[in-house]
Amino acid sequence: MAVVEYKTFSRAARHLSIAQPPLSRRIAELERQIGAPLFLRGAREVELTPAGLALVKQARIVLEQAKLAEHIVRDTVAGSTGQIRVGYVGVTGFSIMPDAIRSFRKSHSNASIKLVYYLFAHQSDALRFGTIDVALVSGSFDAENFQADRLATNHLVVALPAHHPMARLPVVPVADLAKEPFIEFPRYGPTGLHDLVRGVCARSGFVPNIAQEAEGHEMLLACVAAGLGVALVNNAACVIPRNGVIFKEIAPESPPVHLEALSRRDDANPLVAQFIEHLKDAYAR
Repeated sequence: MAVVEYKTFSRAARHLSIAQPPLSRRIAELERQIGAPLFLRGAREVELTPAGLALVKQARIVLEQAKLAEHIVRDTVAGSTGQIRVGYVGVTGFSIMPDAIRSFRKSHSNASIKLVYYLFAHQSDALRFGTIDVALVSGSFDAENFQADRLATNHLVVALPAHHPMARLPVVPVADLAKEPFIEFPRYGPTGLHDLVRGVCARSGFVPNIAQEAEGHEMLLACVAAGLGVALVNNAACVIPRNGVIFKEIAPESPPVHLEALSRRDDANPLVAQFIEHLKDAYAR
């Protein structure tokens, strides 16, 4: 039954007035649809029937639900409610994600955030097919059909076992790592840095001697701490507490490692752009 009919009946029941012929016709039509009289009509007064009383109760519920639905739609359009799913990988966003989420939740207390871990190679597919709304990525990626917002620019550093002789150097020449065993990320692993690391080594004239592959920064740093080898890593990894590992700048410097927030260009969820602004603010602080 249409909400407008509930509104009409609710007003009639509230005022107990059916003097206006149009209102009387609407009530008569409503009674025909229900199949029961809603009013006991006397010569001088009108009373609600049991069916009328029941309908008044339900009409008030429907009106409240209609108001609630209107508020929910307005909040959704304004971006103050709803859900946003954020894909991340490795140390991507490690240093600013907590700050961004805290500030976002303060201004969007009715919105929810879901963090989803994806391998780097799967980030763009998850974003393209709508599994996530925002992807935090570093390294090279296919940005076709995506909006890419630059959050930060990082670079590679070398992670050394704490007692390694080069740990005493202020800057480590990349060429001096040629004979060292390397811990590296898989070609299609979670970080997207494999090709960048290989390129840095190639420009210094060598192919790294791979002693171990590691799926993520945490595992890679554990291998370095254990003395299994050295590694070139995103300097964002320096925020990960790890005993037994020393980080050193390298020479020559690596190409920049950009951290980007990717989103779909056609995404109608207003929370996406708002959350990305909180990510930018977190990096600016």
